[in-house]
Amino acid sequence: MPELWLDVSWESDGLRMVNGRLVTVLSNEPGSLASLATVISQQGGNISNINLTDRTPDFFKFELDLEVKDVEHMRAIIAVLAANKYVESVERADSR
Repeated sequence: MPELWLDVSWESDGLRMVNGRLVTVLSNEPGSLASLATVISQQGGNISNINLTDRTPDFFKFELDLEVKDVEHMRAIIAVLAANKYVESVERADSR
């Protein structure tokens, strides 16, 4: 019934985001995951997927899919995360 279909559209703010993946190891402490998410948000990134890949009593390893503006934006987020007290390691990973 195409005659009942409505044309719809969304306005774009002109900012195109791309996806990137990080592998991050966090210390197993209260607030560590919240801190990670806060840093990414404050830097203008968005977590589109998170996958817990390994867990020990002291650490958690995550794969994070992020929406970022470009490679430089991803590098800036990595730099800020690397300075975070809960982050043991952070690096780019190949997208699957």
